[in-house]
Amino acid sequence: MHDTADDPTADQLRAGKARLMLEIATSGQRTAAATSRRRRLRRGLTLGIAATSVAALATVVMIAADVVGPTRAPDGTAISSGASAAAAEVLHNAALASMKMSDPVLTPGQYLRIEMAQSYLMMMGPENTTDEAPDINLMTAVLQSSTDNQYVPADTSGEWVWVRPPMQPVTFFGEHAEEDYAAQTPSTETEIVRGLGGDYYAGQQLEPDAERYDSLAGMAKLPRDPQALLDHLYLLAGDAGTGPDAEAFVLINDVLRTGMAPADLRAALFEAAALIPGVEITEDSATVNGRTGVAIARVDTTRDERSDVIIDPDTGMVIGERTVSLKGWGPIPAGTVTGWTSVTTTVVDGLPPL
Repeated sequence: MHDTADDPTADQLRAGKARLMLEIATSGQRTAAATSRRRRLRRGLTLGIAATSVAALATVVMIAADVVGPTRAPDGTAISSGASAAAAEVLHNAALASMKMSDPVLTPGQYLRIEMAQSYLMMMGPENTTDEAPDINLMTAVLQSSTDNQYVPADTSGEWVWVRPPMQPVTFFGEHAEEDYAAQTPSTETEIVRGLGGDYYAGQQLEPDAERYDSLAGMAKLPRDPQALLDHLYLLAGDAGTGPDAEAFVLINDVLRTGMAPADLRAALFEAAALIPGVEITEDSATVNGRTGVAIARVDTTRDERSDVIIDPDTGMVIGERTVSLKGWGPIPAGTVTGWTSVTTTVVDGLPPL
């Protein structure tokens, strides 16, 4: 409805229609107050499903104009026109499901256990002695895996505990990869780190934890309105990465992977991701660490790899994320999953023997 807005594309119209139809289908399951809150759109419009055809038509026009209009940076310049219709629908479903979930409530003595299974590449092999950078064609690689457990107390200002076992080799890449790995001296000790309020390294982080957008304090300050949240992420992104849209999607993944984002923030993050251009479904049934969900990423064909976030749209929970090599390099074939994480949160009554 803004005089500088571009005409919506076919994908944008389909996304707007999908969201409208989903709201119509689910509106009868919510109270009038909840419906009013849920339909507060990003430019401040509060809409309901009207009883008459004239009012219903007006609602369609307003929702379409708002949902599919281009995303704008804080200075008012158009940045994006939104995710694909299919991705937007999945993300919106996940947002609705998140709002129906109850965040765990801990009693004194209990802990939120955040189990993060993870796997990533370690490059090995001889370096090219004639250049500053290693010759990637002479290198080998190993995909390593481990499972960390982080224990967050009911009083989050208390002592957090992070149990970090050593990485174990899973998959080797390259003719001499196993020999190269045997020549390494990987750690065999389990590291146990403690820190008040999650400050595990006593202020040695690059920035204070309270100022990090992906810390509990930082997440509490993030806007819950999807458009305001995305605008804030664009400001955080600055000139980093390959552009504001790509970096905003990275920042969304950073918060989701913590396993500590509350339900209302997860919902806002899903809706904000649906406003970013290039966000698509990359796999309808992606499995990470034995759990299956929908893989969504911001696809950039100019890059050598793609970062997927795996979500369960039925529950609004984040299953994990993965990195996929798009073009292949050195010993790594195209299409290889070069890293992944899987996050599971549970409430436990105490710390394990340490």
